[in-house]
Amino acid sequence: MKTFLISLLLFVGVIAHAENTFTKINYNIKGTWRLEEQDGKQVLILDESFKTKNAPDLKLFLSPLPIEEVTNENATTDSAFVAELKKNKGAQTYTLPETITLSEYKSLVIHCKKFTKVWGGANLD
Repeated sequence: MKTFLISLLLFVGVIAHAENTFTKINYNIKGTWRLEEQDGKQVLILDESFKTKNAPDLKLFLSPLPIEEVTNENATTDSAFVAELKKNKGAQTYTLPETITLSEYKSLVIHCKKFTKVWGGANLD
């Protein structure tokens, strides 16, 4: 019985911390991401398996569009800038600006400003 309860608690913990994958638009993006609250702030976490093609100007945005509707032309329109991507692979953490209300956005987007190209992204829901 004790083993069953421990297994159940571990299973529930995994569901509560579910991670999301990325959708390719122009380039593959591997790994998972999640949003968490830490010390009263919203934090975006890319896991250690995160990897994508390197570029000189990759940035993270939150878009009001679902990722399926994001294009090279509209990727940053009405979007909220989150941060410059720290590196193209490995674990990373970003604190979202306090001015961002997550309910106003539908997707996370990785975009290269210099080449006006969307790498890809993910829907928030």
